[in-house]
Amino acid sequence: MKINPHGINSSRPTSTINTRTTNDWAQTIKFQDGFNYTDIEPDAYIREDIDNTTLLLANILTGLIKKSLHLGLDVRHSKKKRMGDYILEARFEPKNKAKNIEASIYLPVHGVDDLIAKTTSYSNLSLDKSVTTYVNVVMAQTDNKSLIRLLIVMAHEFGHFMSYCHGNHDINLAEGIALMHKDLVIGYDKYTSLVFFEENNAWRYGKEQLERLGFVWWDIFDKIKLDSLHAYYMRLKLAKASLTTYGKLSMLDDFRKAASSDYFAIKA
Repeated sequence: MKINPHGINSSRPTSTINTRTTNDWAQTIKFQDGFNYTDIEPDAYIREDIDNTTLLLANILTGLIKKSLHLGLDVRHSKKKRMGDYILEARFEPKNKAKNIEASIYLPVHGVDDLIAKTTSYSNLSLDKSVTTYVNVVMAQTDNKSLIRLLIVMAHEFGHFMSYCHGNHDINLAEGIALMHKDLVIGYDKYTSLVFFEENNAWRYGKEQLERLGFVWWDIFDKIKLDSLHAYYMRLKLAKASLTTYGKLSMLDDFRKAASSDYFAIKA
């Protein structure tokens, strides 16, 4: 799996680091993830049979969407910007007052209307109808295997939203994201390590929500999560982080699993 987190304006000269001087730093904290699934082709599935697994997946998707909308998180659709192996691509964007857009997650599905929290939450009947229509369309264009992965991706973006709600998105994280996209990570791990902490938080919050909804495919979840975290580990060059930063990160179980190092390997 490959991951390509981006979304921050990187047009400024790489010799300057000035996210602290901007008033709109909060808008730079966006997470866009592209996942590489070589065994999935887009629009290649038609579900013919409904079984218990299908029903469980539909219920989880329904529950995750309703939870998002109840919390004020809009669920929007986006085009697959990458073809070939990049099948699932999703992103989280915080509230943007300039664009008059609330916090949103964007999912790689088509043929659906965006679900806007303010317009669907005024009545349970409206909410149920909108979500049911959305889920039925998504179910028609995926099989169980690809839907499991879509749920994992959605839960991860939902996790970014939960981290945002818990106040973890601050100017220091914005600084770390800016440095990452300018490839200025060596010597700045005080900030860039926050990107890894944020990714770890997003996976943790996402997992908690999936657990509540009865998700059971944890082997797939763990593989996608660790491949993603390893990609960030490499992108942020955390192997070259300071001893202090590395020590803090090593307190995370998933950091030890994702790190490209024999230091944490269990010896036989």
